[in-house]
Amino acid sequence: MFKSGVTKLLIHEPHMKIPIYNSIYYSKNNLLKKNINTKSLDFKIINNLDLKNVNVKKFPTIKLLKKLPDSNTLFETVLITINDYLVYKFLDNKISFEELNDMLIRFSLSKDFSKYKKIIPKNLKQINDIRKLVSLKMNQKVI
Repeated sequence: MFKSGVTKLLIHEPHMKIPIYNSIYYSKNNLLKKNINTKSLDFKIINNLDLKNVNVKKFPTIKLLKKLPDSNTLFETVLITINDYLVYKFLDNKISFEELNDMLIRFSLSKDFSKYKKIIPKNLKQINDIRKLVSLKMNQKVI
């Protein structure tokens, strides 16, 4: 919830093309430069959702949402890359769910990665370069 009391809900099909598209094509004056083709939302499913508040003790990484910058930055790429890396480690039974949560918070808030909160992505190459850099650093830091 925002300080004004407004709550925002973001819904889109579960595909990375949407956040990547918004990082690249969303300009400073909030106008999209070009359209993206997506599937229509199934309102039968959405209307039957039973939404609840997140249990912060069970899912502590939800606190990271408060650390996100107000505008699109390369930090979102950093955060997604760290998360993907750790999820693979979890699925391979290399780390526990608790370790995944702890590492996600610790690494994403580290000086190495938090500096990207101030950098607005300019193109897909820059996003891909950051993704590779973060992956390399994660390989050095984790098991």
